[in-house]
Amino acid sequence: MTMNKIITTQELLQLMPFLLMLAGPVILLVIIAIKRNHLFSWFFTLMTFAGVLVTVIANFQQLPLNIAMLTVDKFSLLYTGIFAIVGIVITLLSHNYLEKTSDHKEEFYLLLVFATLGSSLMVASNDFVSLFLSLEVLSVSLYSMIAYLRNQDRAIEAGLKYLVLAAMSSAVLLFGIALVYFETGALSYAAIGAKLGKTGFTPYLVAGFAMIIAGAGFKMSVVPFHWWTSDVYQGANSPVTSFIATVSKGGMVGAMIRMFTIIPGLENNAVVLVLTIIAAASMFLGNILALQQTNLKRLLAYSSIAHLGYILIAFISFGNGGTQAATFYLLAYFATTLGAFGIIAFLSTSEGEAENISFYKGLYWRKPALAAFMTLVMFSLAGIPLTSGFVGKFFVATSGVKADLWVLLFFLAINSVIGVYYYLRVVVMMFSNKDNQVETIVCRKGVSAGMIALVFVAVMILYLGVYPSGIMELIQKSAIN
Repeated sequence: MTMNKIITTQELLQLMPFLLMLAGPVILLVIIAIKRNHLFSWFFTLMTFAGVLVTVIANFQQLPLNIAMLTVDKFSLLYTGIFAIVGIVITLLSHNYLEKTSDHKEEFYLLLVFATLGSSLMVASNDFVSLFLSLEVLSVSLYSMIAYLRNQDRAIEAGLKYLVLAAMSSAVLLFGIALVYFETGALSYAAIGAKLGKTGFTPYLVAGFAMIIAGAGFKMSVVPFHWWTSDVYQGANSPVTSFIATVSKGGMVGAMIRMFTIIPGLENNAVVLVLTIIAAASMFLGNILALQQTNLKRLLAYSSIAHLGYILIAFISFGNGGTQAATFYLLAYFATTLGAFGIIAFLSTSEGEAENISFYKGLYWRKPALAAFMTLVMFSLAGIPLTSGFVGKFFVATSGVKADLWVLLFFLAINSVIGVYYYLRVVVMMFSNKDNQVETIVCRKGVSAGMIALVFVAVMILYLGVYPSGIMELIQKSAIN
C-alpha cells in the first residue's frame, strides 16, 4: 500500500491495537491534567490493554496488511497480544506498589503504555526507519520509567546509566543501518533481501549487520552488551524491571526474527559465527555471575543474560523450527519473570524492596502460598519438568538438534545444571528455619489485584508446562511466510 492511498475502514480496524495504545495515553494525559485520580488511571490503563487484546483477537484471522513501513500480520499481532497480557499483569502489580512508593503515580501508566506501543511497533516494522523510530519510542519511555522514583538515588543512577548506554547503542545501530543503506540503497527489509539475493554479502554489509546485532544485543542484554543489566534491574522499581525483562527484550527478539526472515542474514557464516559466540558467552557469563549474587534482582538480571543466550540457540537454528521455539521460550520466560518480580513487588514496602535473598528465609512458615508460588517460579527458571521453562528448553534443544548445533547444545546442558544450583538456593532459603523477620516486609494492602496477577502467572506457568501444544500450534500458525 502506498502512502497516498486512503486508508479503508478495514485497514483502520486492523491498525486498531496500535491506535488504542497511542490514543489511550493521550486521553489519560488530558484527564490527569484536569484531575488526578490514581485508581481511575490504573483502571483506564487496564481497559486500554484489554481493548488492545480484544482487537488483536478480532483481527487475527485477517489477511496481512502492509501499510507504510509496518506489516500487521499474525506474527506482529501475536506479539502485540502477548505484550498486552504482560501489560495487564504489570498494571495489576503496580497499583499497590505505587501507592506505597510514589507521590505522582498517574504518569507511570502513560509511560507503560507508550513503551508497550514501541515494542509492538518494533515487531511490526518491515523497514529500518520504522524499527529505529519504534525503538526510540520504547527507549525514551524507559528512561523515565527507570528513574520514576526520583526520590531514590539508585533509581536516578540507573536511569542515567541506561540513558547513556542506550544512546550509545542507538548510535551503533544507526551507523550499522547507514552502512547497509550505503551498500544496498534501500531501507526496507524486502528490498535489502532482494539486493542480497543478487550480490551476496560484501564487507560493508557484514560490518553493517554486525553493528545492527550490537545495537540489538544491548536491548536484549546479551554478552558483551550486558553491563547495564544488573544495575538497572536493581535500581528500577520492580514493575519497571519486570517490563524491561519481558516486553522490552521481547520486542527486539520479535524484530530480529522478522528482519532475518526477510533478509537472509543467517546465510552468512560470519553473522552466524558472531551470534554463536554471543550465545555461548551469554550462557556462561550470565550463569557464573548469577552464582555470586545475594540480591535477588541482580540474580535475575544475570540469569536473564543466560536465558537470552538460550533463545539465541533457537534463533540461530532458524529454518529448523527455531523461530517458533524462540517465541515459545520467550513466552515461557515472560511468565516466570513476571512471577519473580511480581513476588518482589508484592512483598515490598515503602521502606524498601524485598530484594535480598535473606528476606525470604523461612517465608514458607509465614506465607506458605507465596513460598509455594515462588518455588514454582524458581523451578520454571531452572527448567524443572511440568513447568513452562522445561518445555521451552525442550523446544530450543529440539531446534538445535535439527540444525546440528551440538556445541551450543552441550553448553546449554552445562549451564542448565549451573542454573539449577542458584535457583534452588532461593527455594532452600524459603523452606529453612523461621528465625528472621519476613513478616515485617509482607505487604497487606491491595492484595486482590496483586494476587489476581500472581494466580494468573502461576496458571500460565503450569499450563505451558503441561499442555504446550495449544500455544505452540498458535505460534506455528503465526510464523512469517
